[in-house]
Amino acid sequence: MKKVIFPLIILLLVTSCGVDDRTSGFYKSGHEKQLKGDLDGALADYNKVIELRPDISGAYDNRGIVREAMGDLNGALADYNKAIELNPNEAAGFYQRGCIRLNNGEFNGALSDFTKAISLKSDNTAAYASAHHGRGIARQNMGDLDNAIADFTKAIEIDPNVALSYFDRGNAKYEKSDFDGAMVDYDHAIKIKPDYFDAYNNRAIAKQAKGDLDGAIEDFSKVIEINPNLATAYYNRSVAKETKGDLEGARADHKKAYEMNPQHIPPLDQK
Repeated sequence: MKKVIFPLIILLLVTSCGVDDRTSGFYKSGHEKQLKGDLDGALADYNKVIELRPDISGAYDNRGIVREAMGDLNGALADYNKAIELNPNEAAGFYQRGCIRLNNGEFNGALSDFTKAISLKSDNTAAYASAHHGRGIARQNMGDLDNAIADFTKAIEIDPNVALSYFDRGNAKYEKSDFDGAMVDYDHAIKIKPDYFDAYNNRAIAKQAKGDLDGAIEDFSKVIEINPNLATAYYNRSVAKETKGDLEGARADHKKAYEMNPQHIPPLDQK
């Protein structure tokens, strides 16, 4: 199963510690616009805060989040670096920088940042759990599966209602060939998020590895029910059907997958 880096979805808005009468209005306005999705407006407000008070680390953190959401990763990274320089005892800057490094494939740097964020132990429970989750993904991509699983487990212990934590722990267990453990985690992810088609897909792959072709086909069919435009689901189901001996069904699924995505699905005569 291919290792995939998933974006961490916790938005760490930093409080307005250190603002004064000149900046509080801009800071509050930026915060509100950020939550509403008005990124240009939020960026303008945080720029004003920084212009008036370039020593407020939280303004750089929040501007970095806005810039990251706008696709300006270099600008975001510069803001997180500045936030850390101004306040090295605040977890948010390390966490956010760790996310960028993670998605850039800089796993050692991400590991270091998430470890620092964990050591600072944010009062934000979701953020603390996400730092463990992020470190788990970094460790997984570095091949340290046992410690990755330990981090995902800690994230679940802190916040047991995040489907992604179970999903990623399931992926790490799958890589260790713990197919039963992986399926249990995918079950949990689906229970929390019933339309989680990625979890159905990966559970199907785990079932297929265990020889449960009927269960795999059922899960691939569920993926298609939730997301009928996913060519890989048809292709994966075709492989399971072919293994089971349903050559006609396999051919129909493969044909459908190829028609949907000929760039990534091999033609029938190359299967």
